[in-house]
Amino acid sequence: MAEVASTETRRALDWLVQERLILGGDDLRCPHQRFAAVVLGKIIEGQDATGRNLVGRLLEAVLADPAMPLAGLYVLLQELGRAGHYGQWTTLLPSGALQPALDRAWSADTSELRGEASYLLTQAEPYLAYSGGDKRRVSDINWIR
Repeated sequence: MAEVASTETRRALDWLVQERLILGGDDLRCPHQRFAAVVLGKIIEGQDATGRNLVGRLLEAVLADPAMPLAGLYVLLQELGRAGHYGQWTTLLPSGALQPALDRAWSADTSELRGEASYLLTQAEPYLAYSGGDKRRVSDINWIR
């Protein structure tokens, strides 16, 4: 994201490496997927309102990226919902942030993508409920369950 200063990004990456939360400054993977979810929760907990707003915008960019697999977006939403207490971080996403991912899910055209889409759609419900999302889509999601 252009709004994030490169020095701020470098400082954040250096801290993540120092804390052994990512493998390296040029290798942003966490040692394990579940560990990545815990790290995300800890990063969010350590932020003030401005930092959480930035995390929300970064999540919005990830959800809008057509290169991200639907199954990966499902896991991201699932783990974000588990982080914190009682799904408190579901409120991080700006209104409408899920729409690009939902559009992709509803237009899935292969059996594999439809399977991934169904997982994503069932995980999206709490986020839609918070943001006042499309009520028809929420009822469609309940039908999938």
